[in-house]
Formats: sequence, structure tokens, C-alpha cells
Amino acid sequence: MSQLAEFHGLQSNNVIPANGSNEIIQSILLAYGGNNRSTIIFEPTYAMHAHIARITGTRIISCDRGESLLCGPTNWKL
Repeated sequence: MSQLAEFHGLQSNNVIPANGSNEIIQSILLAYGGNNRSTIIFEPTYAMHAHIARITGTRIISCDRGESLLCGPTNWKL
């Protein structure tokens, strides 16, 4: 992993090896999600993002990006 980090001009502690983005999202939600925690999911997106949040017990706040791709409390769906 140190060679990969060096190739990209990073330190090895800044590289997280994974089998894809879903594995990274799952690891983050397992560490920081769960009961009494929330995550914002910007729609439209991949179905796996919400699925991973649900299986980790993380509350989902869904937000439509709209044409401007901006998101704020006025377009959250709790």
C-alpha cells in the first residue's frame, strides 16, 4: 500500500483499500452511523447508499438536488 500512496503523492495512512465505494460507505456507516444517527442522501443516487444506511440502522434524510444541484433544509424529506 505504501507504493500506491507514494505513486499518488500521499502518505500510506491516507489510503483506504476497499473493493469499491459501497464497501467504504458501509465501513463509514458501521463506524459512525447507527441508532440515533442520521445521514443525508442526495437524490437521485444509487439505491445501495440508502440500503446500506438502513441495514446499519442509520436514519436517512433524503434531499432532492433539483436542477441547480443545490440542497438545503427546504427540500429535505424526513
